[in-house]
Order: sequence, then C-alpha cells, then structure tokens
Amino acid sequence: MRLRSPITLPHGPRESGGGGQLCLAAPDPASTLSYEGSGGYVPPSFASVEEGLAVIDRGGPESLTSDTLREDLKWFTIQQRTLEAMSARWLGELDRREQQAPGDDLHSCTRWLSETLKLTPNAAYAQVRTARMLEQLPWTAAAFRRGQISSQHVAVIRRAMEQVAKTCLDPSDVEPALVFAARQMDTFQPGPALAADALPGRP
Repeated sequence: MRLRSPITLPHGPRESGGGGQLCLAAPDPASTLSYEGSGGYVPPSFASVEEGLAVIDRGGPESLTSDTLREDLKWFTIQQRTLEAMSARWLGELDRREQQAPGDDLHSCTRWLSETLKLTPNAAYAQVRTARMLEQLPWTAAAFRRGQISSQHVAVIRRAMEQVAKTCLDPSDVEPALVFAARQMDTFQPGPALAADALPGRP
C-alpha cells in the first residue's frame, strides 16, 4: 500500500510553531501494524499515522538539541493523551454494544482487554469504568482529548465524581472545577471537600 504525500501532523515536533508536513515514501514493511484476527488488514488512516511516527523514529533523537528534545517530548505526551482519549471513546462504544447484547462473559470488554491486551483484571475493569464515566464528564473528556490532563488525572476525577454523587454538590459545577484544578496542580488528589472549595464563589 502506498501513502499519499505529504501527510500533515497537527502539532508536529521539531517545528517552532503550528503543524509541520512530513513527506512520506512507501511504508517500511517492518513498521506496518499487524492486527491479529483481521487478516493483517491495516485501515489506510491508521497506516498513515504509523508511517508518520516511523519517519520521526527513524530520524532519532541523537542529533537534536536539548530544547528540541524537550519540545518533542511535550508533543509526544499530547499525542499520547489524545490517543488515550480516543481509545476510551472506542472502548465506551464497544462496551455499550456488548451491554445491549445477550449476556456473554466470553465477549465482555473487561475480559477482552485482559486477555488480548494483557492487562490485569483490575486494570481492565478500571479502563471500562473510566470509558463509561467519560461519557458523562464532557469537561474531563475534552481536556483529555486536548492533552491538557493525563489518564491519571482522569482516573482521579472519575473517583472524585463518584464521591460527589453521594453529596448535595451539583456535578455540573464540580466537574469544571476539578478539571481546572488538575490543569493547575502538580499534585492532584481531590475529594468532595476540595471540589467544594474549588467552586466559583467559595472562599
């Protein structure tokens, strides 16, 4: 499969501002993703993304300045978080479909994640819970998608919002405050008390 050239990455590394273009050749067979159970089929959009990453990887970090390495690491983190947010959306859709289907533990999302992606049952269940909760947390989902908060922040906000549901606080007021706090704090371990203190108009 040949790829269109060039491909534009939204916030390309090694660029002082905005996006950059990568002119891509035919993909390296060694870097082509393989999907078990799908006949090795790689959707064209996925192949384009992988080849873009392969181009960056082949360039390597050795000849880059320390400032460029820092900018690249920041860009990598934003893209990683964006991909994790997208993965949570995909998982949420799969989970919703399987909940609507007849009960079958063999095809549960938690079991599939554990067996296919080699996660512990607890880690797999936590991912499913987070995917379900993100559908009800628009501020959190948007910040995660933009790379402004990490998956750890998302997990903490999810747990805090589960506790908020047991209080008289309005979740629609608390969630934006928690997202704001997560973006500002180096250490972020909120509970209902912190959530209440973070609300507008509180001393």
